[in-house]
Amino acid sequence: MASGSHESSTSTGNRGVGNSGQPPEGSGRVLTQNIAGAKSVGDFISTTLGPCGMDKLLLDTDDAEEGLSEYFEVTNNGAYLLKRVPFQSPGARVVARVAAAQEERCGDGTTTTAIYASEILRAVEPLLEQGIHPSTIVSGVDFAIEVATEALRDESQAVSINDSEQLQSIAKTAIQGKTADAIVETLSEWAVDAVQTLATDEEDGVQVNTDLVQVESLRAGTLSDTELIDGMVLKKSFAGTYEPTELQNPTIAIVTEGIARAETIRHRLSSDSNSSTQEVEYGLSDPKSVEAFAEYEIEHVTELLDPLVAADVDVVLVGDRVEDELLPHFDDAEIAVVRNARAGRMKKVARATGATINKHLREFTPDDVGETAQLEWRRYPAIEQNAILFWGGAGEQVVSVLAHGSTWMSGWELERNVMNAIQSVSLTVEHDGIVPGGGAIETTIARRLRTTASTVGDRRSLVIEAVADAIEGIPKALTRNAGMDTIQTITSLRAAHSNGTKTTGVLSDERTVGEVVESGILEPAESKRYGLEAAGSVATTILRIDDLIVSNDSSN
Repeated sequence: MASGSHESSTSTGNRGVGNSGQPPEGSGRVLTQNIAGAKSVGDFISTTLGPCGMDKLLLDTDDAEEGLSEYFEVTNNGAYLLKRVPFQSPGARVVARVAAAQEERCGDGTTTTAIYASEILRAVEPLLEQGIHPSTIVSGVDFAIEVATEALRDESQAVSINDSEQLQSIAKTAIQGKTADAIVETLSEWAVDAVQTLATDEEDGVQVNTDLVQVESLRAGTLSDTELIDGMVLKKSFAGTYEPTELQNPTIAIVTEGIARAETIRHRLSSDSNSSTQEVEYGLSDPKSVEAFAEYEIEHVTELLDPLVAADVDVVLVGDRVEDELLPHFDDAEIAVVRNARAGRMKKVARATGATINKHLREFTPDDVGETAQLEWRRYPAIEQNAILFWGGAGEQVVSVLAHGSTWMSGWELERNVMNAIQSVSLTVEHDGIVPGGGAIETTIARRLRTTASTVGDRRSLVIEAVADAIEGIPKALTRNAGMDTIQTITSLRAAHSNGTKTTGVLSDERTVGEVVESGILEPAESKRYGLEAAGSVATTILRIDDLIVSNDSSN
């Protein structure tokens, strides 16, 4: 795997309790190893940054060892890569985990956070070699991050949730270079539509419940066949022979437990005995008795369908199995059955349709039904897969993206990219702030840091200068990935910003430096703020580590 070339720093220098009598190694080496591991993460992930970023090939050989074919994926999604790559160095793991957490908080910016952290440690390493104590460097990094976030707030511009053009630019910046250019415009529009649809005005501002956004992928058609669904999508088929292709205003019932004869009879006998806790056992040897009891079982199970029929239920979702012998009774009642539905999907269907989720079918009442405007069942014979679409609903607004792709990989990648775009837009409207992308905001922050460093009269000024260099790691990475001259580009950016043109950045697609706001290269200010603070935190954490202890305690 690609990570192998980035693991030159491992835990070989560990100080262990009772570690084979080996003499303890100096704290300087442990710190050096951790910094080397952190830098390896930045080196690994920086090549994926921007619209000209490269892809990584993830090869999973576990199945191959069992005699199966090797499994691989091609992706440049920073968060996914940092979660999957098995970094061995402790320093590398810390940076990778903190950076990957950026996706959970902000939806995008994972690669940027990893670069910030690794470049800060790279920039301060020479100061350690010069004899500056780690505590001094930690203090300088903390102060520099405060200055950087202040500069970020000063440069942030408010954006309205109704400003679709600016929000689409945010979405496009999040997915540019991660998916086919032909559908970037369409996906960006959908991301904004989804956020605007789900946004609500709360006391503390606009809130977007991204839990009500669903993305499903199908290995059918091409990326251009991807659809925006006003409702829910289940990649399921119907269990019985009653398979309606389309239903208008259908009613929905949802239960979590399976429907089986034995369980139903146990419950019925327990209820008849007025004891819900007793254990019921029965045995039959006579073939006629067995046949009669089977009929008895089915009779009492089919009684459960009476409330469904009375409530005119069209579709029932079951979280577990439904016995095949019982399906004909649902078919006769023209009730379509979806079994083994995932709990998360059932909850979203319930929210979209207004249905109440019951534990078992016997608990169902007519008040528990949900309703949707239209149900559509699609079959894809070539891939042996089906999809049930619930258009609209009587409950909460739910939005789905049905991603199509010629391979599973393209579908999965599109799923991740669509969610990145939606989360970036939602983060923007919730925190009401945008900044210029393309390395422009990093150049502005670096300039502020250098100005501040000149006013600090102690060694922290050296640290602040180093952090300024580190923050410029973003435009440098964009420049390298676009095949541009790094020194010339950074010089041009600094000159433009010194002349007051703060929206000058790297136009990767055009391989030049120019006005990024006019080109629609915008990013959420909150994502940058969180990334800076997370990177500063992980860098100072590593700088404070002076030893690595491996416990060999065998008393437990």
